[in-house]
Amino acid sequence: MNAPDLDRIYIYVNHNRVSVAAFLAMDKESVRTVDAAGCTALTTLDAPQATRVHANGCTALTTLDAPQATRVHAIGCTALTGYFCAGKDSRGYSFYTMRWHGGFRVFAGCRNFTLAQARKHYGPGGVSDRADCLALVEKIAAHVEASATP
Repeated sequence: MNAPDLDRIYIYVNHNRVSVAAFLAMDKESVRTVDAAGCTALTTLDAPQATRVHANGCTALTTLDAPQATRVHAIGCTALTGYFCAGKDSRGYSFYTMRWHGGFRVFAGCRNFTLAQARKHYGPGGVSDRADCLALVEKIAAHVEASATP
């Protein structure tokens, strides 16, 4: 199989359409938003100053480095290290986790939590207090715990 021509595959960076080749070559400190949804050619997404990253369906993506991002959408990025999708809640939001800067994060809708934060948010008396969501968080916690066991 031939390698994809990265000059002919496009994503959006800072709301501008750019080729994957141009993105890979650009100064990443200037990147504030990335929308690479569905880009199956992108294997690494490095955007240290980005606040929003949309990478749903980037099945070849193995590394996502965006430590400043408060909104990350990476559903279906099955090649990411530590990626696990627990399922959808009754509203249709996917709950998934992936390894994120030395730990695991729980992503649901536009939310991005540690496991402890997610348990508090969705648990009894929490801001959301949703049993269906808490069950998905616990499923993620069980997966994370199992993956840490040698």
